[in-house]
Amino acid sequence: MYLGLDLGTSGLKGVVIDEDQRPVAEAVAPLSVARPHAGWSEQDPAHWIAAAEEVLTRLAAATSLAAVKGIERDLGRVERERWGPREIDIDILTMDGVTLESDVLTV
Repeated sequence: MYLGLDLGTSGLKGVVIDEDQRPVAEAVAPLSVARPHAGWSEQDPAHWIAAAEEVLTRLAAATSLAAVKGIERDLGRVERERWGPREIDIDILTMDGVTLESDVLTV
């Protein structure tokens, strides 16, 4: 797995790719820009650190989910309907005290 981060003016973007360069997980954290005077743009470096923590947490969770789904596939699970019957179901119940909610994962 490989991690890429892009710190821009409006946000921090992160991606994890596998050995075949296929995306495994993506995350974005927005950043704000202060404009105290005409022609000035400022950012607080503490916001960069907070954005990195948010992106890395989301990437870790998504990467863990991808690993769990791989284990389920190896054990014979076939993706069908959401909430339907399944051969095996592995859940991530906790992850270092992190609380996270996305379209595909709630921890």
